[in-house]
Amino acid sequence: MGNKRLHAIVIGFCFLCLLAVPLSVAWAQSQPVKFKAVTFLPKGNPTAASFGRMVDAFNENFKGKASMEWVGGPEVIPEAQLHESVRSGMIDMVATSSALYKALLPVSDALMFSNKNHEEIEASGFNPMFADLHKKIGITYIGEVGFGQPFYLYTKFPLKSPKEVAGKKIRVFPAITPFVTALKAAPVNMVMPEIYTAMERGVVDGFVMATIGFVQSFAWHEVTKYMVNHGFYRGSVAVLANPKRWEQLPKGLQLEIIEWKAKVWDPKEDKYYTAFAQGQTKLVWEKGVKPVEFSPDEAQAFLKLAYDSAWTKMAERSPDLALKIKAMLVK
Repeated sequence: MGNKRLHAIVIGFCFLCLLAVPLSVAWAQSQPVKFKAVTFLPKGNPTAASFGRMVDAFNENFKGKASMEWVGGPEVIPEAQLHESVRSGMIDMVATSSALYKALLPVSDALMFSNKNHEEIEASGFNPMFADLHKKIGITYIGEVGFGQPFYLYTKFPLKSPKEVAGKKIRVFPAITPFVTALKAAPVNMVMPEIYTAMERGVVDGFVMATIGFVQSFAWHEVTKYMVNHGFYRGSVAVLANPKRWEQLPKGLQLEIIEWKAKVWDPKEDKYYTAFAQGQTKLVWEKGVKPVEFSPDEAQAFLKLAYDSAWTKMAERSPDLALKIKAMLVK
């Protein structure tokens, strides 16, 4: 009798377990998906703040459906490891420089070399194509933040012509190397926190960066005398997600998020960031860095060399794709 009762209890328990499985799965699927995110710059950086603004807007707009948590910057995961970390699922989402994962995607930095504005890029059909390229390398491309601000050449030495850059040591990051090489200068790769000391000690004679964070984050105005006031390229911080984590979202919600990002958030952020960058440039000048203007012909040649050198290098890495992408991104 006792054995029969025990047997009945075991069968009943197993039956309850079987019922619980679909219920637990349904419960899990009904919970909002949270994306833990890391940025390639620390939270206090103005460029990283662009991602922070998107996180706040996302959480408000998709409350109860999905959320993002910005857990930190390079102190959490070093910038050079971000793309592999999001691909492997070590982290759910990253915001990283598009120039940092060319080893995975040779055209990852293509958006930097566009001379179109946000609306023109969106209308070109580039973003869906770029998302497909990321899918092939095991990463989900959400879009970009911190976009649009131009880069400038800053120096310790006076100059009136691009020719005077020849022979100088210029700090670069990989995307800038072809242009600096084309100027017949010596490119020196180093991370942003090393620029101040390198300029101070004469390790480099100049560097290329945007104006955002120039004064407040890095105090580069203390070691810089001149700024060539002919901006080139455009900043682009890629927002990437782990595919497995992204697929936990319903398909309809995925489309809704991409649509919101491109059509609602991006135009708003574009206006904000453009005005902010202009204010940052003015601040650089107010702190004593003198703007330098080339002659109209030399300025045109300077900018042409910037874009030609970048696209030539990209064509070496990926000939067919470079040609197709350039047609979308360059006027």
